[in-house]
Amino acid sequence: MSQLLPYETIVKASEGDPEAVAAVLSHYAGYIRSCAKMDG
Repeated sequence: MSQLLPYETIVKASEGDPEAVAAVLSHYAGYIRSCAKMDG
């Protein structure tokens, strides 16, 4: 089951809140690593 980030966290991250940006990056860290390893 996937856990979604709260809407407020996404809004705050888009506004530049450092803690919210860190939460988004932490949440998607595995996906980001996976994409970075793909041959393109």
